[in-house]
Order: sequence, then C-alpha cells, then structure tokens
Amino acid sequence: MKVDPTPTFSYSPIPEDIKEKILGLSMPEDVPIDFYELSYLTLSYYDFDGNTHVGEMIVNKEVASEVVDIFKEIYEKSILLIK
Repeated sequence: MKVDPTPTFSYSPIPEDIKEKILGLSMPEDVPIDFYELSYLTLSYYDFDGNTHVGEMIVNKEVASEVVDIFKEIYEKSILLIK
C-alpha cells in the first residue's frame, strides 16, 4: 500500500489546456453549457490495491465545494479500510 502524504482536494476554473482537450470530444462544441458554469476538480483517491492516485473531474461550479468535501471524506474513511 502506498499512501500519499499530501492528498489533493481542490477546485478551480477549468484551465485553458483542459478546455482545448475536451472541446469537441467529451464536451460537444454545440453544448448549451458555458465553461464559466463549470469547475475543474483535482482529487486524491485509493485504487483497489490501496495505492493513492490523483484524478480529475469537471462539475457544475455550484456543487464543486460539496463534491470536493465528499471525496475528501471518502478518502479519509477509506484509509481505515485499507490498513
């Protein structure tokens, strides 16, 4: 088991390089949602072997803080199951 000593749980506006990667792919160009309405999350998580990884997620900015808090709580409680 590899535990990251500094887990990451943050949200921010979507970086320009991420916008370029998803526009036309996972976010169709004609979608009626503006990037301004979204937040980019960076979240630590455990895999099935107990190793720590960092993933990314895009959510509506109105729920970004709550989603980060939920993932942080899951991460903190998961370590008890992995040990």
